[in-house]
Amino acid sequence: MTDRDDEDDAEDRGDQKPRRRSPSGSGGRIDIRAALEAPVRIKQNGESKPIDPYEAMLRQHVHKAIVGRNVPSIKLVLDEAEKHKVIERPPAPQNGGVFVIPKDLPEEIEAQIFDDAAYAEQRRSSIVPIMFALLKVISFDRLKRCFNGGK
Repeated sequence: MTDRDDEDDAEDRGDQKPRRRSPSGSGGRIDIRAALEAPVRIKQNGESKPIDPYEAMLRQHVHKAIVGRNVPSIKLVLDEAEKHKVIERPPAPQNGGVFVIPKDLPEEIEAQIFDDAAYAEQRRSSIVPIMFALLKVISFDRLKRCFNGGK
């Protein structure tokens, strides 16, 4: 049986002969930049239109994040939104933090810091009076180092 007979038999069965790719004129190499920058065609509302490849990739990840609950896609979408300033990280909470008490304070200032009635009752109290009392005996730069563990 010849190659031509094989092709005729394949056509009779409805099979398609596998297509062979011809090498391009550039010695078989692919222009990656052109492939990455070429518009992608999508079908939206029954109409085919070209979009940027980056937008196509992002749309696909948004779909995977929402429908498939795909964690890497969720992370990628959030990172891209943050990178392009669509969203921003929430600020650190205003309550809490670390205040390092400086050493060698006069006893009356230590008493003012530790004998706060609002703190004992677990109510919110202001640190401003304590800061003004500390500024009487230490410099402003040293006071700044007292917040958030000296960082």
